[in-house]
Amino acid sequence: MRKILQLHLRRMLLVAMVAVGMTMPLVAQTFTANRLNYSISNGEATIVSFVKGEKIDTLRIPDVIEYNNASYPVVAIADKAFRSSSSTVAAYMGANIKTIGNEAFAMDSKLDTVYLNEGLLSIGNYAFQNSKLTFISLPASLTHFGECVF
Repeated sequence: MRKILQLHLRRMLLVAMVAVGMTMPLVAQTFTANRLNYSISNGEATIVSFVKGEKIDTLRIPDVIEYNNASYPVVAIADKAFRSSSSTVAAYMGANIKTIGNEAFAMDSKLDTVYLNEGLLSIGNYAFQNSKLTFISLPASLTHFGECVF
């Protein structure tokens, strides 16, 4: 009887451990490449920011980034990723960008040209607010246009 009770307790403990493990959030991996900080989650990369102290006058977002012998499509620019940059004049989005976060390029005192990719779905609130834009291409694929984008 004692062995049967121990067996049931072990099974219950195993089930509980599996259940807890399934509810824990996965932590995104972060890394730096080509003067940009990235976060990887669910097999996709998001640009988080410039490397501290870096200045890039022409920002070219890659289609794909390599990390640990694997390729990840670059699908998003995080909220405030390039906010208050004082060096970027032009930005070219990679083919896989689907989302530009809130305030991603806000307060960029030199940004005047942005080429957005076909396939872009969402531009967040205040994404380009108080930048010096004179040209931006808006793709037909765009389905969400946040508040006060410019």
